[in-house]
Amino acid sequence: MILKHREWEFDIELDGVKILIIENPKLFRTVLSDLNNQILGFDGGFMLFNHLEEVKFNKEIVLVNSPFLESVNERKLLNKLYLEIKEEILEGEYERYREIEASIITFLEEIIFNNNIDLELTDSIEIQDLLKIAKVKFREDLNIIDIIEKIIQHAIIIQEFLNPQALIYTNIRGMFLESEWQNFIKEIILHNINLLIIENKPNYVPIKEEKVYIIDKDYCEIY
Repeated sequence: MILKHREWEFDIELDGVKILIIENPKLFRTVLSDLNNQILGFDGGFMLFNHLEEVKFNKEIVLVNSPFLESVNERKLLNKLYLEIKEEILEGEYERYREIEASIITFLEEIIFNNNIDLELTDSIEIQDLLKIAKVKFREDLNIIDIIEKIIQHAIIIQEFLNPQALIYTNIRGMFLESEWQNFIKEIILHNINLLIIENKPNYVPIKEEKVYIIDKDYCEIY
């Protein structure tokens, strides 16, 4: 896919690891505003094309604003996880699930029968509802996983369950040591994740896996 913006002339192909350096503060603010607005479904300066056909930005792009705060157990990811587990149960464990469902309903019927309050009970339990009750979720223990591992884990899970065309991060490079950044990029490439990093610091030193686009303070484009 091709990413365009009305404030510059070049196109960014969302394939592999791309770095966009915006040295002009006003333009950087504009880009951050557009990113956040368009992820929410509002209008902005970005345009995303698939084979010359414009597609919805927020349907194909995941914006990771705060890697420290992002959770792999956000609702969108858990819903995808529950759907996948449901499909596995329906394909291979459905009869066993029906037995468990019947046991749960029988148990609840006995509880209701012995209650003085007039109650009613459903005759079926959705698989997703049972998973929610059991609090099935991705393991996320910051005492075991440091922030760098968490960022990598988050990116991999997003790619596997949401399958976006690209992940976008802003001003993330300064969080990494050089060796950590190289390992991060290796993991991103290994898991076939398309990445766009938007930074506002000049003198960025890329590694060989990265393609860099620069817009300097005078709006000159270098790529």
